[in-house]
Amino acid sequence: MVGEVQPIEPGGQLGQYSIVRELGEGACAKVYTARVDGPMGFQKDVALKVVHQHLVRAQPDIVHSLVNEARIGGLLSHPNVVQIHRFEEIGGQHVLVMEYVEGPTFSSLVRALTHRETQLPPGIVAEVGAQVCRALQYAIERVGPDGEQLNLVHRDIKPDNLILAPGGLVKVLDFGIARSTANLFLTTTLNLTRGTPCYMSPEQLRGEKLDGRSDLFALGCVLYELLLGEVLFQEAGFKLVQMVLEGDLSEHFGKMHDRSPALAQVIAGLLERPLKRRIPNALQAEKALAEIARNDYISPDLAEVSRLCAAKQLPVWETAPRVTQPLPEPTPGPPPAPPSGKAGSWFDRLKIWLGI
Repeated sequence: MVGEVQPIEPGGQLGQYSIVRELGEGACAKVYTARVDGPMGFQKDVALKVVHQHLVRAQPDIVHSLVNEARIGGLLSHPNVVQIHRFEEIGGQHVLVMEYVEGPTFSSLVRALTHRETQLPPGIVAEVGAQVCRALQYAIERVGPDGEQLNLVHRDIKPDNLILAPGGLVKVLDFGIARSTANLFLTTTLNLTRGTPCYMSPEQLRGEKLDGRSDLFALGCVLYELLLGEVLFQEAGFKLVQMVLEGDLSEHFGKMHDRSPALAQVIAGLLERPLKRRIPNALQAEKALAEIARNDYISPDLAEVSRLCAAKQLPVWETAPRVTQPLPEPTPGPPPAPPSGKAGSWFDRLKIWLGI
């Protein structure tokens, strides 16, 4: 039985970690910034993810998930992935020690811009997507200690899990519910439908076997939100499931096309419901998004945006065409909605549902 533990307060101590401040709180844990001291005046800032004690008592699998996150995170070392250092139990608290990244999540950045009636430019959105794709491709290709490819699927790509770090780096965090052959607790982290429903792929909502294309669908939802400042799937409950599986997205794709025909076509490819029609891997998606970013001159760029955010300022963009190899002329009119929408017979939709 888990005993009573001392509350964590800024200025207090948790083992070797001096608590600086609380960063945020989710359903499973609170996150703090902390400082660890070492010999010769050494200091290092870290982030501590501390599980809620009532969940530890009620759901021991939460601890398993954090152990899994630490194990997987320890295998990942990439500029676009938040580094996991270790998992510890300190004074009865279960703590995941992570790299501290100073910068806003894209969820908070988009909310601030929307409040000011401003949207991210398409070139910035494309650059964010390209960097996320690099992290996803790395995670898929990473080899574990046994020499086997991890085939790591994040399963919870969303704006809250993307951070704009200093220098304009986009970092992906929270691999705690990832699906991988490296998982320690397969029954708790592999076989359940977990994640954030409004960013889940159709196959994830159906509880099917996942591969990297599921994260690409989630990325399509994220890029739509960054481009237009609104969540793509805003419904709840069964209506949300129905909209993800077969809802008509023509109006949404039309709005994207009005802002950027080229980017709308890439996002449409990420949001294809049938797996055979979706962009097949993060490498191909990264190439398409990077080309759009290169051809859309943006000032300030992501590096300057991160500096402005650090100074508690919001960016104002001026856009102009860059003199470079032009993109192909986009086809006129909005790109079509994914073909598994309302079009087609009931039998056709049933076949897609069954994966036939």
